[in-house]
Amino acid sequence: MEELSSVEGPETHQRDRIRRTVWERSKIYRLVASPLLSNFAIQDGLTVVHPPPPQPFQQLLAAQNPFWRDRLLAIRLAEPAEAPAVKSFICSIFKAFISQIGRIPRSMLADYAQMIQRDRVWVVVEDGQLIAVLVLAREPAHYHIKTLAVRSDRRGKGLGRALLRHAEVQSTEGGYREIWLHTNATMTRNLQLYRSIGYRERYRETYQGSESIYMCKELSRAP
Repeated sequence: MEELSSVEGPETHQRDRIRRTVWERSKIYRLVASPLLSNFAIQDGLTVVHPPPPQPFQQLLAAQNPFWRDRLLAIRLAEPAEAPAVKSFICSIFKAFISQIGRIPRSMLADYAQMIQRDRVWVVVEDGQLIAVLVLAREPAHYHIKTLAVRSDRRGKGLGRALLRHAEVQSTEGGYREIWLHTNATMTRNLQLYRSIGYRERYRETYQGSESIYMCKELSRAP
């Protein structure tokens, strides 16, 4: 599992000096290590952290699956210093598909330092640990989902579907009327999911001996 670095800033440096924090919830203490915790107070030499209100993203997840209720979860844009952790995480996910598609997935070869600067790389973090990545590449007329990766023990719980929804919201807020993605033709479960939520195939492309399917979904103004 990858642990992300802290976001730079005055408060961050203080959080970085605190190697362990204590989060009080219902009089039960548990140790966490997370750069995402921002509301804290020093009491008796310890940092007592009260969980922030759930983000809309987490509320959507919890509505779909009770598994996500009361979890320390956040979604945010990746920081430049986190590029190595993001790439390592994505490679750990996609290496399982090398034999299936017959080549190294393009997501494993991407320059994530450049993508974090140029595009929108979203990370989902639970208790300070990276559990999912969504890469939205900027195109002239739309966002293109280049990568969507979810940690194996968090799959099947609605997280991937929620990230697809998040991508649609980002596209609409950016003024786009459609969103694109691509997947390998052998990824039949992915294709089934994308079609079920409104994506339609536009064209196919052969890349290093395997076939990629490019799909598009039209968006309403208020998704």
